[in-house]
Amino acid sequence: MKRDCPYIKEPGRNEEDSVFAAGESRSSGWMIDSGATAHMTPHREDLFDYKNLMTSIEVTIADGKKIRVFHIPGLDRRLLSVGKLAERGLNVEFERTSCIIWNKNQATASGKKVGKAYILECQQETAQYVEYSDVDSNYDLWHARMGHLNKDALEKTQRVTTGIPINNFKTKALCTGCLKVKQTVTQFPSHSQTKTSRILEVVHTDVMGPMKTRSKGGAKYVLTFVDDYSKYVVAYFLKKESEVPRRFKSFKTMYENQWGERIKCLRSDNGTEFVNKAMDGICQRNGIVHQKTVPSSPQQNGVAERMNRTIMEKARSMMHYKGVSPSWRAEAISTAVYLINRTTNSTHTDATPYAIGFKMKPRLDHLRVFGSIGYAHVDDAKRTKLEPKSFKCMFLGYGDNTKGYCGEVLIL
Repeated sequence: MKRDCPYIKEPGRNEEDSVFAAGESRSSGWMIDSGATAHMTPHREDLFDYKNLMTSIEVTIADGKKIRVFHIPGLDRRLLSVGKLAERGLNVEFERTSCIIWNKNQATASGKKVGKAYILECQQETAQYVEYSDVDSNYDLWHARMGHLNKDALEKTQRVTTGIPINNFKTKALCTGCLKVKQTVTQFPSHSQTKTSRILEVVHTDVMGPMKTRSKGGAKYVLTFVDDYSKYVVAYFLKKESEVPRRFKSFKTMYENQWGERIKCLRSDNGTEFVNKAMDGICQRNGIVHQKTVPSSPQQNGVAERMNRTIMEKARSMMHYKGVSPSWRAEAISTAVYLINRTTNSTHTDATPYAIGFKMKPRLDHLRVFGSIGYAHVDDAKRTKLEPKSFKCMFLGYGDNTKGYCGEVLIL
């Protein structure tokens, strides 16, 4: 009961804060309290694996750590103890109108000042993010992080990669991203009739587009190359289809050098973007056999067609799931390609395309849900003392040749 709780009777509690707490008892926020000696909540629904105990229980917070929280039904509102956060290695930085909770150099949560109290709000969108994004063992979180990968493929991928700590493959709810997108029937084979035994022996290629919405860089087309053996896929964004020969040269140079093999055969449809003097010259000079499909027979280029469908299905699922604008379609496609290369497939269930190509098992613990909201840290050298240490942004993928992330700065 409230009268028996030792934390309610603490001396020195700010009277105005107590009045504020009573007036905001129905808020979803947590009051960040430097005087509280424990985290406390009056709401049973805040806790999971609930049991009636004579002591506190543990819940998981934004950085994946567990904190001890007391359920006190008579309490006026939720309290988040600054002292207990500090014991966990978290630092709370108070500004004039807001506060940020830091885990080393990473912002994990932010609150705003209301009256004389600092409140960490948990709105519906944030609650979903906390529930999924902050419990790394949750299947639904990793289903979303892996681009809405099905259960069987996710289990197989977990076995041949590192960094996916799922211990329970039970889903909590139907995925809205999958329901809105994954309703098509497969029409193209995912395997070629040619059996290859090494990478770059046969490369399939195709162009998607024109897209209804140009990318931020002005691209209207997507050119893909699929290695037949590993199913590793590379995507290039084009403003014009005439860029195909130049991009093929770039692909050839990069992956022949990285993988130590040479392209033996290129398989495409009969489109003019592939059937032209420039492409003929590249293939002839490098001893590459260019196989072209029979007109009006796209199934003969089934591997590329099927891969493009998989890419777009994954990209659309990610965009629908978080309500991302179509103007970020290129970023969603890039993220889909990144994830496909780190996922097992029906050809190789014991290794990912990335591992086959680069002879290295990929780590996946850095993955995040496409379109999720977070805070990016600003290096001290790049800001003045009065400028904020972080800015709000939307996660839009993974950087090329870097361990960083891509994101869009959101105006607060």
